[in-house]
Amino acid sequence: MTNIVSKAGKKKLKRWKSKIVLAVVAQLVEHDHGKVGVTGSIPVNGST
Repeated sequence: MTNIVSKAGKKKLKRWKSKIVLAVVAQLVEHDHGKVGVTGSIPVNGST
């Protein structure tokens, strides 16, 4: 069986994989960052 994917096609696929990985990591960080430092939904006395 011959390889039908060209070198240009392989580079394009590699770039897409990189973009997908970066997007997943960014979403995980954003999700985790949203939970850091949250003590509750009721404001602490003295805050506005």
